[in-house]
This record gives sequence, C-alpha cells and structure tokens, in this order.
Amino acid sequence: MTGLGELLEVAAARTPDAPALRDGREDLTFAQWRDRARSAGAALHARGLEPVERVAVHAESSVDAVVACFGAAMAGLLFVPLNPGLRSVQRQHVLHDSGARAVVGPPEWAALVVRDEALVEGVHPGRGVRRESQPGSSSGNGTGR
Repeated sequence: MTGLGELLEVAAARTPDAPALRDGREDLTFAQWRDRARSAGAALHARGLEPVERVAVHAESSVDAVVACFGAAMAGLLFVPLNPGLRSVQRQHVLHDSGARAVVGPPEWAALVVRDEALVEGVHPGRGVRRESQPGSSSGNGTGR
C-alpha cells in the first residue's frame, strides 16, 4: 500500500457494507465512500487536472471533505487542506503559496483566482463539478484576472 486511495479500495473490498463515515448529516459505507471518491477524482481529471498537481480542499468536518481528499488522492492529485475559518485574504495566500490549481469547497470559493494560469473550480463530491473561470478570464472579483 502506498496511498490513501489504495487503502480505501482494500477496505471497500473487505467490508463494503460496513459503516465508514458519519458527520451527522449522512452516513456512508466503505463501498459508498469509495464510489463517491472515485467520482470526485474523475471529476477533477475531467476538468484538466493532472497527477501530482495540487487541489485545495475545504477542510470542514464533513463527509464531503473526506470524500474530496480521498478522491484527489485516488486521482493522483495532492490535496491541500484549507481551513474554513480563514479569512479570504488568508485563503488566497494559502492557495498561492501551495500552487493549488483547483478549489474544492463552497460555491462562493469558486471565484478565488490565485494567479492568471490558475484553474479555479467549484467541485462538490458526489454532486459534480462546475467551472467558474478559465485562465485569463475575468472572475468577477474586480482584479481583472
């Protein structure tokens, strides 16, 4: 075993119907977690992210956050946990410093543009992916980026 994705695959194969994740809003079995993580990883790949690129993940205490981290890992991406308590300017600093090419989190974060070549996505594990801005386009954040 070398990664989180492989560990989840093994757990889902051994005990697919066993309870795995619970956050007070939903419960997932290992098989459901694996399937949603695979979907999240595929959605990130479909948006043009390549293995070893970084994706920032809204690190709230939720099933969605865990699914997003494992989905990124299963897609060969590196996830950067993004503290939901940070102010906007702090989030922008973390994104710029980390080199994240995408953001997985609340829709209002999708407009964050770190640098002109950045891809900024609104990705919701199990709910699809939405492109908010493209390289060189205006994000509507007043920066012209």
